[in-house]
Amino acid sequence: MLILCLSTTMAWAERDAYKSAADPVNVGIRDNNFDRILLEVSGLDNSQDNLHNTQSIVYSLTNVTENFTLRYTLKDYADWKGKLDIYYGDNSDIEVKNKGTKAEIGEDGSFSVTVSPSQITELGTYPNFLKVLSAKQGELSYDIQVYLASDPANPVFEEKNKSMRFMEALTGSITPRPIIGMKDTEISFTYTIGKTNQWIEGEPFDVHVSKISGLNANQVKLYYISDGKETEIPLKTDPYEPTYCFANDYVTIGTLREGASFTFKMKANTLTNNETISIEPRAKGLVHPYELTKATFRITDTPVVTHAITATLTDLVAQKDLPTVVEAGTDLSYKLECKKEGYTLPDMIQVKMGTKELNVTTQPDEQDAECTYNPKTGEITIYAVNGDVVITAAAAPILATYPVKATLTNLTSTPEITTATTVKEGEPFTFTLKANEGYTLPASITVTMGDKTLAAGTDYTYDAATGAFALEKITAILVITAAGDKIPEPEPEPEPEPTIYTVTLPVVEGATLAAESSTSVESGQYFAFTLTLETGYSAPLLTVKANGSELTPVSGDRYVIWEVTSDIIITVTGIVKDNPTDNAEVGSNALSVWGENGRLHIQTPVTGTARIVTFEGRLYRNLSLPVGETITSMPRGSYIIYIDKQSYKIRF
Repeated sequence: MLILCLSTTMAWAERDAYKSAADPVNVGIRDNNFDRILLEVSGLDNSQDNLHNTQSIVYSLTNVTENFTLRYTLKDYADWKGKLDIYYGDNSDIEVKNKGTKAEIGEDGSFSVTVSPSQITELGTYPNFLKVLSAKQGELSYDIQVYLASDPANPVFEEKNKSMRFMEALTGSITPRPIIGMKDTEISFTYTIGKTNQWIEGEPFDVHVSKISGLNANQVKLYYISDGKETEIPLKTDPYEPTYCFANDYVTIGTLREGASFTFKMKANTLTNNETISIEPRAKGLVHPYELTKATFRITDTPVVTHAITATLTDLVAQKDLPTVVEAGTDLSYKLECKKEGYTLPDMIQVKMGTKELNVTTQPDEQDAECTYNPKTGEITIYAVNGDVVITAAAAPILATYPVKATLTNLTSTPEITTATTVKEGEPFTFTLKANEGYTLPASITVTMGDKTLAAGTDYTYDAATGAFALEKITAILVITAAGDKIPEPEPEPEPEPTIYTVTLPVVEGATLAAESSTSVESGQYFAFTLTLETGYSAPLLTVKANGSELTPVSGDRYVIWEVTSDIIITVTGIVKDNPTDNAEVGSNALSVWGENGRLHIQTPVTGTARIVTFEGRLYRNLSLPVGETITSMPRGSYIIYIDKQSYKIRF
């Protein structure tokens, strides 16, 4: 059994390997709707339904068992950036507003859609729906590549130089509006084509009368005129609403060219009031965006006098489907719109009726007015029309508003220039600078407007004494840069020249006097020197004086005059040449001084003080003497012991 099981397992493995080799992955495109449909210049607002610009590319896939990526690369994307948004999904639901996953388009114009095998239909297809919104007319070329997840570097399928084409919707207009005529009489009207483009210009032109309201097919006849010949357009009554009729199909009536006009005739056998006829335009055999054209019509039993309405407009348009004729004696309501960027409705218009120029008022409730105009809404009302009307109006440019930016250092401005400061184009701009405490106004400032650095006195004025600034007219972004000048600290009083005093050290036999620094001393400073006895000399009665005042060494042989306030002369006395002697008692009476075994012995009948000085003149110590003998240890050396007015030389 074990052997059989192993054999079976090996057989299945061999079969799978064979199948993998025999059934390779195959990817292709079964249908691409973008190839045959002209898309609309829709704008980038995804909050509206967009059926026409939502189409699919249907891929056929065989033996795909892993995730795969659809990569689209838009050519010349730099020309479309900011004017194109793409959303994707795997069904047509993305045509609804705010639906679809927005594609992240890279700088190279590419974006990717990842698909799993579970999204492949039973028929082996995957429909990739794309909602392509464009704010630009033109042709967008793109390449398609398909990659398997296991090999993201090598496409299993690619197709190059595909294209999407975007056009404004084809429009037309019907004149006159309204269509007015008598019952059982042929009433003429024209259909004029609006703007076209290279993809539909020159194609056969089809029209479809999608609706005639208020009449059924037995009550009205419709014809188009071509080469002087009338051809009837078959009409059919709406099966659900018998008071409506429409044409069975599109009718080819000529060649599609921008501005081309086509003549129609209508003949009704019953009266109507303000009914509607709707016409759909189309380039024959092409799917493209278009707008339905409508006009109202009236069928009367008596003749009606009408007056033509003509509008001479600059950068303005008349609201869609406004009348082109008005019945004599009635009021005319008209509305202007401004769709040109940077312009707005004018403050006033001109209206002529027949040969008379009307008095136009902007007060809608003014009694006995001939014509009123609302500059905020563009609404015009002409009362009791009795002649042909000519309306003349031009859009007014919107004055740009420019920001004013200021970099002020140690300064403020009045009024204050903030991030919200703006000035309308052509208006003056003024302010006054004030220096912060401790600073003064600058002699000059830097002013740029747009790309130009302005010149003081020529382009603007600035008063360095008052800080007043004035610019006659602003035409671009204004930038002011200024810095206050720091008020300098007052110059300090000059330091008085120091007084220098001289210290004179004497030349003394048996001693060396050495100054630690210069003997020229600044007033108030100290002066230090040392006194060193030479060999063979002693100073039992050493006296050092400065200008007659005795100095005491501060340590050893160092003397200091702490504050020099005048010239000083140092004098030294009490240095004698040595006469060698043994330890001996000097003096008489009962006072005895001797040295023995490193000790000093002093015998005195009275109390007193012994002053012990080295042979170099340095005080070793002062020794208090009681009555009797005083003994103290002494270091090796030669000393002079002064007691009262007597002295003793002793060596240890």
